[in-house]
Amino acid sequence: MSHFPALHTIEDLASFYRRYSVATFTADEPLYTVICERVTERHDVLEIIAAHDIGARQPNLLLNAIRFLTLQDPASGLAEMLTGELTEEVGERFCDLVVARRGEVDHLLANQRTQTNEVGRAAPLVLAFADVAASVSEPLGWIDLGSSGGLNLLLDHFAVTLVGDDGSVVAEIGPSDSPVNVRCDVTGVVSPPPKPAIAWRMGVDRAPIDVTNPDQARWLEACVWPSRTDRLERLAGACELVRRHGVEVRPGDAGGLGQIIADAPPDTHLMITTTWVWYYLDDVTRAAAFDAMASAGRPITWISLEAPGVAGMPVSPSQRDALRADASALIRADFDGVRPVPEMALLGWAHGHGTWVDWTAS
Repeated sequence: MSHFPALHTIEDLASFYRRYSVATFTADEPLYTVICERVTERHDVLEIIAAHDIGARQPNLLLNAIRFLTLQDPASGLAEMLTGELTEEVGERFCDLVVARRGEVDHLLANQRTQTNEVGRAAPLVLAFADVAASVSEPLGWIDLGSSGGLNLLLDHFAVTLVGDDGSVVAEIGPSDSPVNVRCDVTGVVSPPPKPAIAWRMGVDRAPIDVTNPDQARWLEACVWPSRTDRLERLAGACELVRRHGVEVRPGDAGGLGQIIADAPPDTHLMITTTWVWYYLDDVTRAAAFDAMASAGRPITWISLEAPGVAGMPVSPSQRDALRADASALIRADFDGVRPVPEMALLGWAHGHGTWVDWTAS
C-alpha cells in the first residue's frame, strides 16, 4: 500500500496539489505555491500528471522537472525557475511549458524521483549521533537509506554552527575551512556535541546520484528550490567534498537492508538513518526494513527525521496542534538484537531541511 493519497480522479489530484503547495511552499518558496495553484486549474496539465504512477504525481517532481529543463537550457526554459522571482502569469507560462515539452516532462516523471540530498540535515544528525555515541562504547558504523548522492555521508567534513535562540553560538563543529557551512537555530541543546567519530559508512539508494556526472549533478540542483541560494551554495560545496574524498552509495532499497547490515563491521555500533525517506516507502518495504533491523542479531540504532507520526511514534491531535507547521520528528529507536520491538525516544523536533532543531531529549 502506498502512503500517498489515492488520487483516483483529476479532482483528487487538483485538491492534493492545492493542499500540498499551501503546506509545503507558502513560507519558503511562494513561487511554487503560485505555480501549483495554476496547475490545479489546468485540466490538460493534470491529465499529463495523472498518466504517471502514484509516486510520480508529487508536486515536487513536476517542479523539479521544469527546473531541470531550465537549468539544462535557460533560453528555452522558464527564467523564474532559476531565480524564484514571482512574475505576472508565471503559473500559466509554467503550465504552457509542461504541455509544450510533454515528451521531456514525461521522461523525467517516469524515470526520476525527488532526491533533495539536503546537507542542512547534517545539524539534527550531528546532535542525534552525539546522543548515540554517549550511550555506547563501540565506534560508530552508519548506513544512510535514501542517500542519493551520498552528500551527508561526509557530514563530519562540514562546518556546522548551532545558534541559540538569543543569537549566541552554542557550538561550532567540524573544520572551519569546509566548503559546506551549515547554520542551525537550536533550542534545548545544553552542551556542545562533539564532532561525529564514524568508523564506517555506507549509503543506499534506489538510483544513486553520481555527482561527477554533470546531468546527474544538475538533477540534484533541480531538486533545490530556486530562491534558496544558501542551499544551492551548500550543495555545490558538498559535491566538491564528494569529488575530493569519495563516498560509497550502493544501489538498492530499504527492502534489501538485511544484506547491507550483514556487510557492516561487527565491531561497530551500527546506526541506520532515514531523513524524509520512510514517508515514501510502501508498507511492504517498511516492514522488510524494520524486520531487517529487528532480526539483525546485533544492536542497531535507527535515527529518523520524518513527518510527525510516520516513523512509528504516534502523535496525538493536541501534540500536532502545538507543532510548527514545518516540524519533523527526530526519533531514536534502539534495537537490542534480541527483542523484535525497539525502545523508542523522541529526541526533538526539527525542520525537514535542518534549519532549526528543538531538542527535547534529556
